[in-house]
Amino acid sequence: MSPEDVQLITFLHYYSKYLSIEKKKLDDLVDTTSTPDSKFSNSLHFLCMELKEMNLSDRLDGYGLYLYGVVLKKLQLNKDATDILCSATYKTPLHWGVWLELAELISNRSQLKALSLPEHWMKQFFLAKVYMGLHMNDEAEGIYTTMRLQGLAPSYYILTQLGVLRHDKR
Repeated sequence: MSPEDVQLITFLHYYSKYLSIEKKKLDDLVDTTSTPDSKFSNSLHFLCMELKEMNLSDRLDGYGLYLYGVVLKKLQLNKDATDILCSATYKTPLHWGVWLELAELISNRSQLKALSLPEHWMKQFFLAKVYMGLHMNDEAEGIYTTMRLQGLAPSYYILTQLGVLRHDKR
């Protein structure tokens, strides 16, 4: 079995555990006699510890780091989640889900400046997304306009984001 196969199997194993925890949480919402938060939290903490151990022994690829970051974020360990998701951007810079999860953790300019991110074209999409969230519309518009001039003019995503920015400027 190749190392890539092992990484894929590892990710699918832990991701299925995560989805199972999420499903049980939703199922428990119907049962009014139990406290789903405590059961959910215990299961999520256990999964977090497993992923932490895997990470400390350098056995998580970018997708595993993404999942670890999501779990940390669910546990409201936002500083740790930010660090792990930043690491994931280096290993899988094309994984937009990593960038989106990271963007949700950025609430001010100083947090954004403190991030260590790879120099990759996906970083520009991330920055524009964060700038929009921070109401730094001129900066976001500048990034999207530059992308259009660099050959992404027909991108519906960019056109939509520019439309949202222009609407917000009103």
